Amino acid sequence: MIEKLKSKIPIWLSDCGAIIAVNDDPFAVAIVTPIMMRAHSTPFASDICFVDSTASCDAQNHVITFMLTPTSAGAVPLAVVITDSVSESAYTAAFTLLNHILPASSFGGGNCPSTFITDDSDAERNALHSTWPDAVLRLCLFHVPQAVWRWLWSSTHNISREDRQILMGEFRRIMYSTTEDEAVVAYEEAVTSETASEYENYQKYLEAWWERRDLWCLAWRTDRHRGHHTNNFAEVTVRLYKDVVLGRAKAYNAVSLVDFTVQVMEEYYRRRLRDFANGRISAQRLALEKLSKKASYLTSSDQIDDYGDNRYGVPNSDGTEKYDVDVSLGCCSCKMGMFGKFCKHQLAIMTLFQQAFPNAPSMTANKRHSIAYIALGEACPPTDFYRDLQQVDTAENPSHQNSAEPVIPASGAVQVLLPPSASSTSYEHTNDSSSTGHLIDEYCTLIRELHSKFGGVAECQSGLEKALCRLKSISSASLFAAYLHNPGVSRRYRAGASIRVQPTALSRRRVGVTRGSKRLASGRPPAQTGVPRAKRRRCLSLNIRANVPNAKSHGSGH
Repeated sequence: MIEKLKSKIPIWLSDCGAIIAVNDDPFAVAIVTPIMMRAHSTPFASDICFVDSTASCDAQNHVITFMLTPTSAGAVPLAVVITDSVSESAYTAAFTLLNHILPASSFGGGNCPSTFITDDSDAERNALHSTWPDAVLRLCLFHVPQAVWRWLWSSTHNISREDRQILMGEFRRIMYSTTEDEAVVAYEEAVTSETASEYENYQKYLEAWWERRDLWCLAWRTDRHRGHHTNNFAEVTVRLYKDVVLGRAKAYNAVSLVDFTVQVMEEYYRRRLRDFANGRISAQRLALEKLSKKASYLTSSDQIDDYGDNRYGVPNSDGTEKYDVDVSLGCCSCKMGMFGKFCKHQLAIMTLFQQAFPNAPSMTANKRHSIAYIALGEACPPTDFYRDLQQVDTAENPSHQNSAEPVIPASGAVQVLLPPSASSTSYEHTNDSSSTGHLIDEYCTLIRELHSKFGGVAECQSGLEKALCRLKSISSASLFAAYLHNPGVSRRYRAGASIRVQPTALSRRRVGVTRGSKRLASGRPPAQTGVPRAKRRRCLSLNIRANVPNAKSHGSGH
């Protein structure tokens, strides 16, 4: 298998552009595809990297480890490594191999991310630390309380049922403390509480977690996390890999896994990133509209204090407290924005002061172009291709005419200020009509010759009538150009018309779902629609007894 894997490396490089390296003992494979290489060159990759492993993907039970970075379009893979086990030596060999084939501008130019977010696997974490010692390791805030909850429910620890929720709540107060002093107070209260004093084993267990508090407590996290405290992106990627890439069927061996990764997985991410860049995913817009409703009480810049150096003071909704907003760092002193997540106070600054935040949702053409570049590379269209079709009047904001950052007014509508060069242009008639006169004469001559030969056929006469109707309906240059390029295509088959469905497919449709070639309805059907389904008979023996009179008189054999 290893020899076959090595022989296919140049084929994958020439066909897919993927860089693959193989180590024999311990067995390890490092994969970097073109999308992964372009993702390394973005500033997203310098902050956080999610790492998670999965197995049971092939017949030989190899371990696949995904490395991902969060972007405005979701998580984008940075690398995929395959090992034969979950031992520290296998992980170290795989990460070392990956570090050799990564581009010079890996992880946003820093050669390592600022933070790795992983599960509580000592082998994986030790291998990451030995390969990239400058990166900070943090634990996922979903798996940590899950591990504590499982410990509390284990019968070997003898924790009573009514005390489990109390102890779990005390641990959660430590984990979600936002300052170090608050975390220390929460720990002292938890370890000396009346409930915890009854279980000496739990106190020792809590002390062991407290010694590693910088790995899982929010008080020791910074704005570089951008609000990402869990490894959920990696969990979703594992599910997509098994569902979409492998189709819930195990691959034959590691060679098949590499082939699926460099082809099927690469095409899936290219399609999803392209959909986001083309505005087909509305998650960012909906999130921005939701924040704009929360910030609707901030209608004027006079309500906000300007401290200078891109720092502002924003009041809360009832005016009892002010939060400090730092534009350059992209953070706020509120609970939502203190770890780098975009909040309503930052949205108010971006709206009223026309400031650009590094963590703002990607609603601008420049940011969507950066996502499209990850997907398409050099084939990516220019930035103007991703601008809005309608230009917003910028006369009221002369100082920001060259800005492309989103502006959200108090009404919640999202607007984009475009430069003057992005305005719509009209058709320019560069060709002189006299230069195409001979083509018109030749076209008419050919039509007359063909009509003299085949004009008596009934199909030709009806076709001529339809062509004449189409010519009479043309009212613009685009319609005339469409007719010249496709003279035989009727109006109903152009863009915007319905797509026909084959009769065999229509015959298989269930009665009452839809009619003709209409699109099948998605989601839950409305109440009292469609054909009612007959209830399934629950038990054959009950039906027999119900139909046989005096079933008891027939003996015990019935």
